[in-house]
Amino acid sequence: MIESLSDGRVPIHEPGVKELLAMHLPLSFGGWDSFDPQSDVVFIAVCTPCKPNGDADLTYVEAVAAEIGRRMDEKPYLTVVVKSTVPLGSARRVESIITAALRERQINTRLDVASNPEFLREGSALYDTFYPDRIVVGTNKTFSANVLRELYTPILEQTFAHPAGVREPQTNKLPVFITTTATSAELIKYAANAFLAMKISFINEFAGLAEHVGADITEVANINSSPCSRSSGAPLSASWASPLSRTPTTPGTPPFWRSPNAWSTSAPPSRRTTRWPSPPSNRSTQN
Repeated sequence: MIESLSDGRVPIHEPGVKELLAMHLPLSFGGWDSFDPQSDVVFIAVCTPCKPNGDADLTYVEAVAAEIGRRMDEKPYLTVVVKSTVPLGSARRVESIITAALRERQINTRLDVASNPEFLREGSALYDTFYPDRIVVGTNKTFSANVLRELYTPILEQTFAHPAGVREPQTNKLPVFITTTATSAELIKYAANAFLAMKISFINEFAGLAEHVGADITEVANINSSPCSRSSGAPLSASWASPLSRTPTTPGTPPFWRSPNAWSTSAPPSRRTTRWPSPPSNRSTQN
């Protein structure tokens, strides 16, 4: 891969990559010897292949985290950004690895590990990189959020020179910068992938139905994804009858459903309280 890119050859099929690569030749790639130990922001963007049992293999992510801890100099603040698609809790895992390595070297640095998932589609990777609809950053630290906002300013404000070979957007709508917790950002990535797969499966099912009854699936899809559709752009919210919110009750009484609004807003997350609905009264009926 690196040899091909260095020679100007594109080892993958992705529209616009060849033209963009030609504008920036020759490319140079460095190893850990060229790593700057005074960096303010370090991105981890390595592969997470599947293990034989289907779990994500974090070997490369953890190896990079350990190396960062062994090489960073003492500085006021360091933001490490996990760009790889990783399981929930990986940001905390990366932070613990780096912190342990820094402590072993007696390096005093305020560390924050943020999650910054990517939402790239095959065949539109460059377009989605330069013209995203949102940039999600998962962190609890204001400093890290501000640093990454500044880093993404050219994309957020669309002030860069539009690259050749990449189609420009049809609207002037600017990307949205969204901050969440690291765990939420990690889950957002999986939710986006699952939602896309669900939409593809959904429309394919209706395509089969349309073919059976003689309907035009293109018209059906266009109308349901148009701005005037009730399902277009509508925010998602957990249902009041979500299976995950089902709550056990005392023996002999039917199960009830917990409303998402039942959580007390005054209590911290670790000490949330629930208001239960009253069980039905055992009233007798007379004919």
